[in-house]
Amino acid sequence: CSAKVNDKLIVGNANSLYLYNIPSSRWFPVNRSNQFSMSRTSMCNINSNTIILVGGDGGRGDTVELIHLNKFSNEMTSYDDFSSIFSTNPNMCFENTQRSKCQTKLPIKVAFNSLINLKENTVLLTGGNNMGATSNRVFKGTLSPNGKNVTWKELSPMNIARSNHMC
Repeated sequence: CSAKVNDKLIVGNANSLYLYNIPSSRWFPVNRSNQFSMSRTSMCNINSNTIILVGGDGGRGDTVELIHLNKFSNEMTSYDDFSSIFSTNPNMCFENTQRSKCQTKLPIKVAFNSLINLKENTVLLTGGNNMGATSNRVFKGTLSPNGKNVTWKELSPMNIARSNHMC
């Protein structure tokens, strides 16, 4: 799964996140976690400094997780900033990022779905695999004003059920 936040490309796999630095053609670890599983999740930015991860775990996942990047990381505007910071401390710009599970769960347990940012604080979840069946369901997720929870509203379903698809 991947997200672009403030001109940063962040990619996830299993329990790790990585930032890709284009000028140096290097990957850097970001906010590794043994507590949170990213297996089969979808991820995108929900606003300019927050990443949302949903579902996963082979269709048994109804969790919603948020990663709020710290203020220092948002002040960096170019990959040159990353190059100078990463040369001395590769994890510095993502130290103290807040990663938390939302109280509100997804309305369904899903994996292999797509998630895309619609506008600031709003994402769209489409399809996926729900306990072995391909889904055509669509949900709009909205970040709460305090930035700690996401509420979900079901929209009209897709005409064709999809899993492992891209937006």
